[in-house]
Amino acid sequence: MQQGYVCNMALAFLHKPFPLNNSLKQELKLSFLISAFVFLFLFIFQPFGINNIGGSKLMVTGAFGAICFVCMMLVELTLPRMFGSFYNEENWTTGKNILHSLAVVLVVAIGNFLLASYWNFHEMSVLSFLLFVGYTLVIGVFPVSMHTLLQHARLNHKYVEQSVEFAEHFPSPQTLPKQDSIAILDEENREAVQLEKHELYFAKSSDNYVEIHFMQNGEYQNHLVRNSLKSIEDQLAKHTEFYRCHRSYLVNTNHIKNVGGNARGLKLKLHQTLPEIPVSRSKNQEFSNRFGSHSSQ
Repeated sequence: MQQGYVCNMALAFLHKPFPLNNSLKQELKLSFLISAFVFLFLFIFQPFGINNIGGSKLMVTGAFGAICFVCMMLVELTLPRMFGSFYNEENWTTGKNILHSLAVVLVVAIGNFLLASYWNFHEMSVLSFLLFVGYTLVIGVFPVSMHTLLQHARLNHKYVEQSVEFAEHFPSPQTLPKQDSIAILDEENREAVQLEKHELYFAKSSDNYVEIHFMQNGEYQNHLVRNSLKSIEDQLAKHTEFYRCHRSYLVNTNHIKNVGGNARGLKLKLHQTLPEIPVSRSKNQEFSNRFGSHSSQ
């Protein structure tokens, strides 16, 4: 019974939402810092027989650091492009993050094995390869999982706590007056959708199109417009209630009923029948400054 409970808890944790890091700048920084640590650790402590090498220890340890950097960037640049559906920001979880981190560890381990074989630290054989990579993965599972667990707890606490300050900021959608009309144009500047401002809930980028989500005559509808979300944002720029909260979403802030949060960031609830709208982490501070409790003081 207790084992089943622990198993269910572990599975529940693996399915918790987690932010997907898709910033190349951050990946470069993290890869460099980890590679620099690997280099300094090997150069200072000289484990695995490095102290017995007759050649330049700086060159050997520097090569391991360089291999670590190249392998990490190789994974970060190729896997999201090869498996785009897996690396979906809206469906990224703690389990996927752990799996991705272990993929990085695996590729780094293979690179280190090949380099270590070149320097004759061990023989080049299938058994040596399996032992080397196997030990690396087994050792890497714990720190990778703990790092994800701690990061999830920190981010979840941050965004859940932050969402509380928005509780009384937004007006009730039922009290909104009817407003002037707006026209959504396609990429050829032809009118695609004609709406009252209060009828538009949000717009979502969808490849070469934008999904316009709106409510007319009590019926929820959506319409595809061939255009970019940036163009739609520019068309509505003079209407301050429309806010680009995410690279894929433009939202009518007059319809925000409440703001929630989890480890992936802030979530906007517009209507009980509509999906939650994410706020980009890069927009978090801007959103807080604009809509937080302190902004109305």
